[in-house]
Amino acid sequence: MVTIEQGMKIDNTSYKSILKQEDVNIKVNSSMVEKDISRLNDMKSATNNIYDIVNIKRVLEALNGVYEWISADNEIDIKWVLKNGRLETDPINIKNIEEYNIDINNYIEVEDDTEVIEVDTSDVLKMIAFEMMYRDIGEDNKSIEELLSKCSILGVNKDNPLIEYINNEHKEILRLTDVLRIDQSPYCCGNGKIRNYYCTKVYKSDGYREVTRDNNYITNVIIANEILAQSNKNKIGIKLVSISNRKIIFIIRDEDKEVIMKTIPDKVNLRVFGRIFRVGLKINLY
Repeated sequence: MVTIEQGMKIDNTSYKSILKQEDVNIKVNSSMVEKDISRLNDMKSATNNIYDIVNIKRVLEALNGVYEWISADNEIDIKWVLKNGRLETDPINIKNIEEYNIDINNYIEVEDDTEVIEVDTSDVLKMIAFEMMYRDIGEDNKSIEELLSKCSILGVNKDNPLIEYINNEHKEILRLTDVLRIDQSPYCCGNGKIRNYYCTKVYKSDGYREVTRDNNYITNVIIANEILAQSNKNKIGIKLVSISNRKIIFIIRDEDKEVIMKTIPDKVNLRVFGRIFRVGLKINLY
């Protein structure tokens, strides 16, 4: 089981299995792409907000790119590559864009011999965001230590009162990362700068959006790579299609479905607040 912790080494081995993956052939529902393009064009025409207009244009550019690369048979071949230090699919980067209800699952046409697996990593991401932001959302060291008073600082805590508390009291924390301003984060490092959870980059920013997006990306790359590595070890046919802000999407052969659902990692270990917690991943099959 992979353990995610601050300062862990992030290098080529973190995405080795992803880059070794063969090209993926995807059957695309072009009419769903067209509907989203039309919907976003209507949204762009209806708003006067410059921020929205700029972002919608970027999303439309990505969707038009998908549409242009679809073959006459409504198929597209993608491969994983490193671009400017980040993993993307080539020739067009395919990912969910939650802010504008772009869900890649809507575009993938599942054929008779394939299935789609969606891995929702939200609980892991919430815990990382909470550790980074807790002082700016009404918590302090005393409230955290009271909450975690029965949690061991030595072994792995299989009971996880922290995610229960977050889901009850701060369930919108991932949305909050887009708008909350940085004030008292323990990850602040002076002069208006903040480092990410993995200590791989320092940001000059007054808001949490950029740093938490990078935390999410690195976390999901680690988890996606671990799932591929374990599946390859068990000689199971599984292919990574998309790494988005909160979800990872794979395509599998229908014949492997039963084995994969039994063997796919559905938990990770995560270190926050000086303790390691067992955190579940939500696995959905389409």
